Amino acid sequence: MAQYLFKYSIRRFITYARKKLEMIQIAESEEINKNENDELISIDDVEKLEREDLERVCLSLAAEMACKVCLTKKINTVFVPCRHQCCCSDCAKRLELCPICRTRLKSAFRVFS
Repeated sequence: MAQYLFKYSIRRFITYARKKLEMIQIAESEEINKNENDELISIDDVEKLEREDLERVCLSLAAEMACKVCLTKKINTVFVPCRHQCCCSDCAKRLELCPICRTRLKSAFRVFS
């Protein structure tokens, strides 16, 4: 499930990035954009805003894929019986309860993506 959500997020991000790139190309061809107050803004300002949006999306995707226990390694373990995929294999070895739902764990499986 998490892999599907990650792939969906990546597809959504790529679509978002393509739309933003098209907007930048249109702005470059016109050389000047006007905002809601009819004030002139430069192409550099538009590009800076686009980069900030892309950086924010990248950071949120990285946070989604980080282990919820140590926050450093990539998520690669699924728990049984609750099927939550929320931590790395190192942290999973030390847990008795799922960090999400607090269900007692019977086993944990490593997943590859």
